[in-house]
Amino acid sequence: IKRKRRNLTKRQQKILETAYSTIKYPTIEDRQRLETSTQLSEDRIQVWFQNRRAKDRRLQ
Repeated sequence: IKRKRRNLTKRQQKILETAYSTIKYPTIEDRQRLETSTQLSEDRIQVWFQNRRAKDRRLQ
């Protein structure tokens, strides 16, 4: 079953971008901390970081 696409809120985006600026590869503990602050699942956070790193590679 495919999940419906959900956009991140500005707040969630800001939290993730701030975290990304300091850690490109978050540990499980980092992802769990982000999970509580963003209300996103750990899986969604991991995929967001994968996509964000891919975006960096594309822009180089």
